[in-house]
Formats: sequence, structure tokens, C-alpha cells
Amino acid sequence: MGSCSSTRTCRSSTRRSPAPSSSRSSPPSSWAGAVRTCSTCTTNPSVAAAMTYQGKRYGLPYYTDSQGLVYNTDILRRAGISTPPRTLDELEAQALRIKAAGLLEYPIGLAAQLSDTAMMWIWALVHANESDLFDRSQPVMGRSGSAFVAILEWLQRATQRSRVLDPASIQTLPVPLDNAMMAGRYAFTLAPRYSLRNYNNPEKSTTAGAMLLAGVPSLDGRTEGTASTARMYCLKRETEVRDKAIRLLNYLGGFDEHGVPYTAKFWFLQRGLGFAYDALRSDSEVDTTLRKFADPTAYAYLAEVSRARSILSVPWYAEFEAALQRTVQRVLTGGTAPREAAAELDRAAASLANRYA
Repeated sequence: MGSCSSTRTCRSSTRRSPAPSSSRSSPPSSWAGAVRTCSTCTTNPSVAAAMTYQGKRYGLPYYTDSQGLVYNTDILRRAGISTPPRTLDELEAQALRIKAAGLLEYPIGLAAQLSDTAMMWIWALVHANESDLFDRSQPVMGRSGSAFVAILEWLQRATQRSRVLDPASIQTLPVPLDNAMMAGRYAFTLAPRYSLRNYNNPEKSTTAGAMLLAGVPSLDGRTEGTASTARMYCLKRETEVRDKAIRLLNYLGGFDEHGVPYTAKFWFLQRGLGFAYDALRSDSEVDTTLRKFADPTAYAYLAEVSRARSILSVPWYAEFEAALQRTVQRVLTGGTAPREAAAELDRAAASLANRYA
């Protein structure tokens, strides 16, 4: 048994395709009668999709989260802004107001340094437009009317022309970005919901109490969505210690004798890590903890509109992700035109698919 992350490994054996409703709360048939289940403890669809292959569940989750727009209400208020942006153009306009007021040189910061994990914020922007980079594993990034091209155009404009997006983002990883947000260096970022656990902690953050969540801005404000990740514990088909492994699996990713996902609840209470099980939404202890750092309505909304990335099952996903990150960096620095960048990624994905065929 091992821990699998939808951002990293377990791609060749665990296909992430949408889970039919009948499989949302049941493990693979080979575990029948062994893994403790809970009839009311369903997972949200994006988590179910991340753990399902050909209609069967291949893991139990202990953590999930969704990307959201994080914004500093104190900075927005000082710039005369009362509501967060719904579109990318509104985000740029608000950032320009903050910049013009002399509050921040670069109001927007992103974690855009090359990394061995996914650049989730770019996927979130795509999903916010109810779009995708692939259609049934076929790359569609450069097709006519592509939302991806428009997103790249906005990113390049925000960095190179209006200069509201910090060019240092290409050298910024998530932890340094967190530190910058907690120091009040940026007014906006795209980050997982659990980030607010530290952002609104007065013992760690100078911006505590001012950080809020909102939906990921889209191009026209009429679509909605975001990207989610799921981490899960998986059981090998063959093991010499099956009974002990299943017992451990129940403890780490399943439910206790009272029908409570013990470990998922523990990690939320301790670190704010997102929970996959719907039952925890009505848990009074969870609700009390959540209200200390995030608005429950915005928190739940981001989970409801989130989607798992559509191509995690292909054996070449990690190589594509690396190419995606390099291409986004070149767009941010002005080294590649957005439309050519999308066409280049289409060719790279097609080449990878042929190589692994």
C-alpha cells in the first residue's frame, strides 16, 4: 500500500475518468467486505474521478483541495474596491487601481517556477472557463476559439504591458509565494483553499483576518470552475499482508466504527487540509475550525465547481506537465507568442502520445 497523489504518481495504473454515481461510495470489488464504508459519506465528484478507473475505486482519500482566488481585503479597500473580480479583465483593472494608488508595484503574484508538481493555477484558469486542454486525450489547446490561448494572452499582457503580474513569479515556488502573501506583498494570487489556514493565522501572518477566497476569474464571467487535487492511499492487488494492509487502509483513508473519516478529519483540524468526504461538512468541530480561517460558503463552492485534470492516466502526463510549465514561463517573459505556445504544446502532446503508443 502506498500514498498516491493525483498531482504526481500512480498514473499508469489509475485512470482518472469521471466516476459513475454508483461508484461514488464503494471500493473495488476485490475489497468487498474488507474496507469499512459509510452509506452517507460520499466524496465530491472531482475526488471520485481521481480515484476511479473503469468504474471501480482504486484508493481512499485523506486529502483534497481546490484552487481559488485569494485576495487581501485590506488592500482592496484602500484602493476603493469592494468586491473581488469575476473576470480576468476585472482582475487586471483592480490590480491597476491598486498600482495607481501606490499600494503595490505588482498586485498579482503566482507560483510559476518550474516544479516537479503540477502548476495547478493554470489548470484552474482553464477550468474556470469550463474548458480543457484535451478532448478525450487529444490536445486542443491551439484550436480556434481556444480559451487557453486567451488565458495565455491575458497572462502575457498582465506581465509585459500593464505590469500588474510580478515577473518574479517565474522564480517563485508555492512556499515563498505563501510568505509573500502573509507579508502583504501581493493583493491577489491563485492558491489552494488550505493556504488560508496560515494566511489568516495571526501567529504567522501580518495579513491575518484580511485574506478571503473567491471563485477563479474567467474570461467572460459567465462560466465557473476550478482545478482540484486528491491524495489517496492505494492497496496493491498482490500483498502478503492483505488483512493488515486493509486495516491500515481503513484507518488512513476510510471510516472508523462511528462512520467518521478519522484521518481526513484529523488533517483538516491540524493543518486545514481539504476533506474529501461530504459528511464532514456538517461536523460541528470541522465547521468551527473552518470559520476561523475561511468563509464556509466560498470554501464549499470551490469544491462543488472543481474538476480533476482530464489526462492524469496517460503515461506521458508528467512529461507534458513539464512542457506546459516551460511554455507558460516563456509566455510570461514575452519569449513566445500565446498562439504559437498553444500550437507548440499541441505538437508536444501529440508527439508524446505517439512515443508511448
